[in-house]
Amino acid sequence: MLYRNIALLLSAIATGAEASLKPIAGYEPGSDVADHARVDLDQKALEDAVGEDTEEGMAKAKRIYEEGGHSKSHAVLTLSTGLTMAVNKSDGISDGTTMAKSYSGYAVGDTEIKALYKELGACNVGGLDMTKLDGCFPASGTITIGDSDYMYTYDPATDNNAARTIQGFSTKAGDKMEDDGTHPEYQKTKTYYGTSDWADQWISNALDGTKYTYTMGVADFSKYGLTGRKEAVKKGTVYLNFHTYVLHEFEDAIADCKKACTDCNADAVHAWDEGVAFHTGSIPDGVDESGKLLYGLANKRCKNFKTCGAKGDSATGNSMVNMELLKLFNKGRDILGQGAKCDDAEVILRKIEALLTVPFVQGTLRYAHKMGVGGGTEKESAEGAVFAAAVLPRVHACDADAAKIIATNMAVVAPGNYVVDQPAVKAALESTYECMGITCAHVGGLLNGEEYYKGAEPCGIDESSSGYSLGVGAAALVGAAAVIVM
Repeated sequence: MLYRNIALLLSAIATGAEASLKPIAGYEPGSDVADHARVDLDQKALEDAVGEDTEEGMAKAKRIYEEGGHSKSHAVLTLSTGLTMAVNKSDGISDGTTMAKSYSGYAVGDTEIKALYKELGACNVGGLDMTKLDGCFPASGTITIGDSDYMYTYDPATDNNAARTIQGFSTKAGDKMEDDGTHPEYQKTKTYYGTSDWADQWISNALDGTKYTYTMGVADFSKYGLTGRKEAVKKGTVYLNFHTYVLHEFEDAIADCKKACTDCNADAVHAWDEGVAFHTGSIPDGVDESGKLLYGLANKRCKNFKTCGAKGDSATGNSMVNMELLKLFNKGRDILGQGAKCDDAEVILRKIEALLTVPFVQGTLRYAHKMGVGGGTEKESAEGAVFAAAVLPRVHACDADAAKIIATNMAVVAPGNYVVDQPAVKAALESTYECMGITCAHVGGLLNGEEYYKGAEPCGIDESSSGYSLGVGAAALVGAAAVIVM
């Protein structure tokens, strides 16, 4: 506990955090990541835009996707004279009313600086249809940095930007995650798609209604109308872009832990906190408001598969996945705070990777059933394609033949060409559970009211009886799930 308290204090000093940090769905961060979590507001704005079901709405969504708006808002100020002393990253900047901190370090003589706003939401900019400039710096005035005053000018309409974007979670992945063979989930996905920016390729082509050709297949979004493209975009940003970057932050935390430097414990805790912030977002407040990101997805799917609750045997409440992730998030933070057990944190991360896969598996199973048994619609076909896109690289790394079966059935296809072999998809996925580090109990079975759908029951149990009842056999599987995550 002493190590953790020291790490949290160092992290708070390093990041300028307040004495009391807001919990993230039960997780207590050791550093200030409130601004990071706000990127989920961009996701909400993007979903609202594509929800207009027009090409104009798609164009709005593309601006939000590429330019952001709610996270890392900053002003690019032009000074009338050069800096008289060097400015460090996070040094305070103020005009007496608006508070900011230096975006990065600047040298003596520099005349352009970026000022990162401290008050969250006061200056919403970027690609938002409705910008908010009231809390931005005025067009001209005087700012104070340290003991020096500088006159400045800038155009609030064009020189206020949001540096953190959903697109950047993908386009920056290569630079941030290409290394000596770590980041195993990234490597699996890059192998499957062939590029480091696979998520951006998926989203950008879906926004434009064009074809995305990758190493293992093709996603031709010209076959979709607005309905299918909308689902490919709003689901893809979370399942592909956010998921990639969440894992990057956790990997980065472990890399910081392994560095031999005095402040790396604080850096490691901060990076870990960022991963949790990007996983959960700023919206969640208990179970009823689960938000737009991966945390919210797990809570949605657990209701479909009876994997909610601490034992994973309920169709209501928070998901077992989220509850187990919270335990792992806390363990990882505490280990990194000690700074001497970096390898233990890596073991924790491998368990996190496995659990994050569960909602993708559940979604693929759910929409394979909707398409293969229920006939399906363009909306449901597109949703199934996105879930499959998220899980296929992991399946492929385990069994290329199983991945091919899933990819063939869950492909992007034109309306009216839906042919999905639901039993084959289910069998292919289940054959790779052990390899992916998950269990039948993690996934559960697809519910139909008070019973499981015939042929969609949980695996690992007797599926021969018709009208399979809730609770039969489910409790017996819970212990297997606990083994994986404890």
